[in-house]
Amino acid sequence: MVGVIATTLCSMCLSRTCSGGRRLLLPTRRSTAAVAAAFTATAVTAATPIAALHQTLRTYTKRANKEKGFVDLRRVFVRGGKGGLGCFSYENLGYKRKRRPDGADGGRGGSVNLTVDETVGSLEHIPATISGITGGQGSSNNKLGANAKPRTIKVPAGTIVYDEDGKVVADLERPGESFCAAVGGKGGRGNSGGLKHTRCVSFDDEAKQGTPGEEKRFVLELKTLADVGLVGMPNAGKSTFLNAVSNAHPRVAPYPFTTLNPHLGVVDFSDYWRMRVADIPGILPGAHENKGLGHNFLRHIERNAVLLYIIDISESLGSPPAVEAFETLREELRLYKAELAERPFLIAANKVDCEGAQSNLERLRKHIGADKAQELIVPMAASTGEGVVDVTTRLRVMVEQLQKQRRHRMQQPGQPASNTTTPQQQQQKQQQQQQQQQQQIMHDEDKEEEDADDAAFHAQLFAPSNKRQK
Repeated sequence: MVGVIATTLCSMCLSRTCSGGRRLLLPTRRSTAAVAAAFTATAVTAATPIAALHQTLRTYTKRANKEKGFVDLRRVFVRGGKGGLGCFSYENLGYKRKRRPDGADGGRGGSVNLTVDETVGSLEHIPATISGITGGQGSSNNKLGANAKPRTIKVPAGTIVYDEDGKVVADLERPGESFCAAVGGKGGRGNSGGLKHTRCVSFDDEAKQGTPGEEKRFVLELKTLADVGLVGMPNAGKSTFLNAVSNAHPRVAPYPFTTLNPHLGVVDFSDYWRMRVADIPGILPGAHENKGLGHNFLRHIERNAVLLYIIDISESLGSPPAVEAFETLREELRLYKAELAERPFLIAANKVDCEGAQSNLERLRKHIGADKAQELIVPMAASTGEGVVDVTTRLRVMVEQLQKQRRHRMQQPGQPASNTTTPQQQQQKQQQQQQQQQQQIMHDEDKEEEDADDAAFHAQLFAPSNKRQK
């Protein structure tokens, strides 16, 4: 296997020489055998320093993103389309001594819109610079330039748009929802239409040039939208569970960090009811401090209505005790955002068919409490399908209850439409609506001005000419 030598940096002390630092043989291609060999070289066991695991995860996540193309954060520069050129020309009629101007105006530049599309699951296809279409050029014989069509950029559901100051200007959640990122410029003036002071008077007149469109910079952030989010330590069986309940096929292998990007699956029930489930990559201690790309993974949990903690209760090599793993996950979510620790959750005690699983299951039930354990803990074996139906049934009941509560709040006046909507999000929605109203007002004013100019042009065009009396 051809590889390159790289030094592991400890994410805790940021030094090359640390108790957790060591030299790794990193393969140039991310194949199953290569990754397994790399983790064998690092000796991933229960005694492995957490800093070495963090750096290994960071290295392979960068390579996986390059190969798979999953992008959940993108900085873009948006420029509206420039207005079309106006035309400076006169009638070409030989029998007329005084030719009238017949140069028309240019068309408006196209705007740039961000629209939610269900078929898109990543921000990979979005370019760094997005430009609108230039308006059509006016021509002689009073032929107006065509207005350019708006350019539509497809984004996945759950995309948040931030401006240069870090403020949320759009939160795109529903399919078909659109946001106007930049408005196109006005078309250039010809020498025939409108009022005299607005016409172009020569070929080099600035009024002939179309105005440029708006130029803005945005940051696009994707947060996966799902009914249920799978939360667990690495190699706990989250991808195996998603494979068992949906048609999604994330990578499954007997080594940790197999899933490096979120996967979304849909669970279909016999009565045609559907439930979206998101497979979140494994979370390590210190993820709330962005160690091991923690924030890249935790941000996808924020928009999941129900959390399913998948706990490995087997005594496999390298897996932490069930009670310790559960408390670590809860603490990381609480430190990242206190709201996540208060979300409705269910515990799936996975790998119940392994040796020593029953004793760990009893310890977990004793830690949770006898009263709550029966409601919150569901033993299952995702690889064999044992207990999977029971887990999905309980998750459906929890999701349906939240949906009923949301509909009930929408019917009551003065209540937020969603149980997860905060006052800050409501204020951001109001700012977005105000911005769209201002853009619509500006567009209406421009249209009224253009209509007035066209009316004056037609009045001058069809006015009776003063004939010379003999």
